[in-house]
Amino acid sequence: MIDVGQEFERLSDYVGGRLPPEQQRDLEDRLAREPELVRELEMTLRLREGLEQLRARGELASGTSPSGIPRLAWVAGLAAAIIGAIAVMLWTRTNSGPPPLLTASVSTAAAAGARAPVAAHFTFMALRSAASPVLELPADGVVELRAMPTSLALGARYRVLLDHLNHAGGRMTVGTVSGLDLGGGGFVYSYAAARSLQPGDYELRIETEGATPVAVGTFPFTLRSGVR
Repeated sequence: MIDVGQEFERLSDYVGGRLPPEQQRDLEDRLAREPELVRELEMTLRLREGLEQLRARGELASGTSPSGIPRLAWVAGLAAAIIGAIAVMLWTRTNSGPPPLLTASVSTAAAAGARAPVAAHFTFMALRSAASPVLELPADGVVELRAMPTSLALGARYRVLLDHLNHAGGRMTVGTVSGLDLGGGGFVYSYAAARSLQPGDYELRIETEGATPVAVGTFPFTLRSGVR
């Protein structure tokens, strides 16, 4: 069972923005992990609202909130606000999902978990040699992936896809980013947080956007662990 008074006050502080950031994260994590706690809190809040209605009918002692607002309206409104806040928080946690692996900018990649500036620049071009490059994965920071399309179309925008390849010949697309323009030097640029990548075999693909995408580059490579 929960401590009714303590949890009610804590949730009131949460709704009012009075909880310190660490306590706010702890509360959100706990509510996200414990659906039974959410149901019990909602029942407790609705019970409090029901008790206030009994007070309003004179069946229980009535009173006012510290601010002078009629206690029934104060508790009922607070209960509704807390229940609404819990619902919004849980919906956000459920639908936000993990950050994308590939991004269109350094700052977005850094927000996905990198703790340092650009730590590696990987360049991909179509060459006569069929050998796949072996690239060292940094321990942290942002990895810049720049790839040159094998053919250009005026005004085209591009999509970059990153596939992880397994030893059985299968592949899984682990990252994609769209709406990219041709950048400096004739390259299409994308970025990833180093910590979101794992050692292994990959293939970077570029295609044009539109009703009928056209493949304009396929670049296999291998990532190996750097110093961690």
